[in-house]
Amino acid sequence: MNGTSTSGFRNVLHFCLLLAAILLFPLTLPSQTVLINPAAEGGFELGDGSFGANGWSFDNGTVTNKWFTGTLPPGFTNRSAYVSNDGGVSWAYTIDNISVVRFWRDVTFPAGETNITGSFNWQALGEASSWDALMISLAPTSYTPVASATTSPGTGPLAAPAVTLVQLWNVGSVQSFSSPIPVSLIGNCTAPVTLRVIFTWKNDGSLGTSPPAAIDNISLTSAIPTPPSPLPTAGPFTIDNTSPTAGTNFNNFTDAINWLNGATNCLATPIVFNVVAGQLFNEDPRRSPLPATL
Repeated sequence: MNGTSTSGFRNVLHFCLLLAAILLFPLTLPSQTVLINPAAEGGFELGDGSFGANGWSFDNGTVTNKWFTGTLPPGFTNRSAYVSNDGGVSWAYTIDNISVVRFWRDVTFPAGETNITGSFNWQALGEASSWDALMISLAPTSYTPVASATTSPGTGPLAAPAVTLVQLWNVGSVQSFSSPIPVSLIGNCTAPVTLRVIFTWKNDGSLGTSPPAAIDNISLTSAIPTPPSPLPTAGPFTIDNTSPTAGTNFNNFTDAINWLNGATNCLATPIVFNVVAGQLFNEDPRRSPLPATL
């Protein structure tokens, strides 16, 4: 047997051994659960496209600016949910009428699937600050959203026990939003947890520019986390800009907050960050909705 044929035989043998290994010991990939499907209920594509047909509850009360579903706002995938001041005919709002309106659904997060991500497409002008804005919140199922024509949260979030994840406003074109949701806000480390996912439009009755909020392709997924990151799952941690982000230290507040926002570890005790005295940090990091002790 010459060298060429021997090499070819070895290559075939290696391939067969690799194939056998794959068949006998298949790769185990993290499972993922689709909690809100952007191509179905998250896109308002089921049935006649109404909130009810897609499993959403809503409360428009007697306010002027109300939530509707339909194909009116351009730039979205077929149907979307949008705010209108004339029964859904126009994608516009009456600026001088206070309106706080909501739609929501209850979602069960499976036990142990702590890698949780939410995303959607959105657009809203409103004001230059969050007086008129789209808000996304989580709350216990005992929390009942109620429309209001007299009181607005102002620039603030929904009142406790709701937790507002994000407020969005002052954008004149369709945007994509995606963010991990910290497991500490869900609490599904060892048992399934059902929470209410709430979408709110608020305007305070003064100033503002149409169009108001529109939203589409709402997605919510959970998954078993991949192997733990190099960072430990418990503190105390330090924030010291003379050392790199590694072990129990973060080089800056941005790294620490990004880790908190993306944390899929289940922590049984409070997270403590000890900041080295006398250091200066010139940054404007994305805020985490979690409380922390510095």
